Amino acid sequence: MKNYKQLITYHPGEILERVYLRPEGITLKKLSQDINMPFQHLQEVCQGTMDIGADLAYRLAFYLGTTPRFWLKKQQDYDLNYWASELKKIRKEIKYRGSKHYEKMTNSD
Repeated sequence: MKNYKQLITYHPGEILERVYLRPEGITLKKLSQDINMPFQHLQEVCQGTMDIGADLAYRLAFYLGTTPRFWLKKQQDYDLNYWASELKKIRKEIKYRGSKHYEKMTNSD
């Protein structure tokens, strides 16, 4: 298994599929039935086109023996990594006010 720093670059749906479903031989259809979630929703999560929200996080936690916070943290880490990579584009779109709080925020990472 990859270390934590490497995993945060993956969408949590990919982590779900690679680390939890495939090794156990659990199909998306079975997961869908077992946790009472639409197949299409789970498929989109695993494809990285839909986020993991609180509802799915709780269902996965109960089903897989993890915690909801685990899944929501993976989603948050992915989102922050993604937007950090988009920072140059974002800076061009937003007028900078010159806040010292912004300087602290960008220098802390």
